[in-house]
Amino acid sequence: MKYIRFIISRLKKNKKEKTFYNKGDKINNNLKGVVYTCVTNNYDGLKEPLYKPDNLDFKIFTDYRLNNVDTCWQYCPLPLDNNKSIGNFANRYCKMNPFILFNNYDFAIYIDGNVQIFSDISRLYSIAKESKLGIAMHKHSCRNCIYEEAKICIREEKGNEKGIKDQIKKYKKEGFPDDFGLFEATIIVIDLKNKKAKEILETWWSEFCNTNSKRDQLSFPYIIWKLGYNMSELGVLGNNEYLNPMFRIARKHNM
Repeated sequence: MKYIRFIISRLKKNKKEKTFYNKGDKINNNLKGVVYTCVTNNYDGLKEPLYKPDNLDFKIFTDYRLNNVDTCWQYCPLPLDNNKSIGNFANRYCKMNPFILFNNYDFAIYIDGNVQIFSDISRLYSIAKESKLGIAMHKHSCRNCIYEEAKICIREEKGNEKGIKDQIKKYKKEGFPDDFGLFEATIIVIDLKNKKAKEILETWWSEFCNTNSKRDQLSFPYIIWKLGYNMSELGVLGNNEYLNPMFRIARKHNM
């Protein structure tokens, strides 16, 4: 009942195209893709896809073994070997570095550990491929501005408060505009053949390492702006990731 009331409240806030989501187009079966996630410290439980296309591999970077588990997920050790290879840092490394992690694939689809796949998501690759920047994500369902997002993060104690304030202060000083756009970083489709996508993700990772907010959503629009691009040049998976029938996203982690 709480979940239903939550969805209704969001719909009332902004009814415009609230249920829009992009199915994508069927792709050549010869194209090879990888779905990947990173889970550490038992932050999320293993969620088995309900549909697994033949042209997709599923890989999980984690600090626990999948021994005696019947799953399509292929175990991958955490790629970092220092004291930062845990938690938030390890997850963001994997999320932002598919060009380093996956050499033999045409595209990659990152999902957070609290996401379960319900249908053929390989076709989402066409949305990223047809976009100028080779990346597709969901628009944020409630906000369009990182300055407003920063206020919510501080109020809800998400991330590091001082780090968020320092980061936002820096962006304002550089002239980053209000209402530039805001995307969710829960599900990301990447065209691994697109050089602009590689440039964006490498710069995003560098910016994340140079800030201490622990909130990657705040730096992504800034990176797009800093590199001279526009958010409209990204592929759009939908206006509300929670209403996309291709996925089920748990509201809380470790569910």
